[in-house]
Amino acid sequence: MAKTSLKRIRTFIEMYDKQDELQVQLCLDPELSPELYVVTHKLNDKDSNEYYCKTIASAGQCVSQIIFNVPMEDNVTLA
Repeated sequence: MAKTSLKRIRTFIEMYDKQDELQVQLCLDPELSPELYVVTHKLNDKDSNEYYCKTIASAGQCVSQIIFNVPMEDNVTLA
């Protein structure tokens, strides 16, 4: 994604009507990293997955993979 921003990612999520199940936000937890982006994927009422991304571009890629149902097994590290 060229010139990716949180606003562009959120607009992309809204284009596919996924705003109820996907959220992206900046995580400023000093214990984790100076700056991380958190992609939250709500699976149902009780369960959700959180993906911590080091850059805004990787957060955008994560959102794209979730929306287009691309497997992420090779791209994620389990905590």
